[in-house]
Amino acid sequence: MKINIIPFGDSYERECLDLIKKIVTDGFIDEGIDIKRDKKHLDEELLIQFTRLKEFSHHYFLAQKDNKVVGMIAYLQPCEAVKLAMKSLKIKSSSIIEIVAVYVHPDHQRKGIGSMLFKKMKGILHKNNIDYFAVSTGYKKGRAFWTKKLGEVSVLFPTYYSGHPCSAWIRKVGDII
Repeated sequence: MKINIIPFGDSYERECLDLIKKIVTDGFIDEGIDIKRDKKHLDEELLIQFTRLKEFSHHYFLAQKDNKVVGMIAYLQPCEAVKLAMKSLKIKSSSIIEIVAVYVHPDHQRKGIGSMLFKKMKGILHKNNIDYFAVSTGYKKGRAFWTKKLGEVSVLFPTYYSGHPCSAWIRKVGDII
């Protein structure tokens, strides 16, 4: 299985939007959220993700197999949950980024693609002399993946996302490189 990790390009936008929609919708379903009854919540989350991709496309990297996008990862400034976690942990660093949009198409999960994307991101963190990185998620699959990669959650917010939990990990870059 040959996977290429490449920077985002405009020609991949449609595939990326489709991947985001698939992952977010499946994530809601996995969490037991009735997407028909709570369509507004799903639509809001999709709009956030789509807008983020369009505004910060230069921070996205894609996993390609046979010229098809099968995964993605990005980095941004920390979200509010991460800022709250930093405050809780008494971390006062401006040299922190959050790894976001770690999505792998369900047909390609559990094949090392997420790990390949994370490895790419670790290289970027190291190259740019970033002190800390963070990851946050409200999805069960996301919590399982990041717990496997990073160990115990740094901070858990039990009802952060409309009554659903948010887990946040904050790590020193030097501890994982």
